[in-house]
Amino acid sequence: MIEIETPLPYPVAELGKGGVRLHLVHYKTVMEAQNKWNVRKTRINYDNVCLIMNDRNEFTIQDAYEFDKLPYKKILLTHLPIDGCGSAQYIKGFEKDPYVPVMAYYKNKFSIKKI
Repeated sequence: MIEIETPLPYPVAELGKGGVRLHLVHYKTVMEAQNKWNVRKTRINYDNVCLIMNDRNEFTIQDAYEFDKLPYKKILLTHLPIDGCGSAQYIKGFEKDPYVPVMAYYKNKFSIKKI
């Protein structure tokens, strides 16, 4: 991971030069995130992967279409409909907001149980 300087209040890193940008919102440092990833990646069952993404953290429409191409089960939570993106799930009620809220804060059909 290569640390990227940003004005954001959390660390941001890229996987390789110009690669996938990671917003490490739950970590204090890039090193902490990398160490945690090295432990967790050994437990991944690649035959049972499901990706969840939202339209926060510098999200672009191009990101939606790239995400939609990934060969995994997936869902993209958005504050506006995105035509032609099969994985996009429009969450009504947030059209005037710049993105969806943190969905783990809500208890509904999209609620995520934190472990």
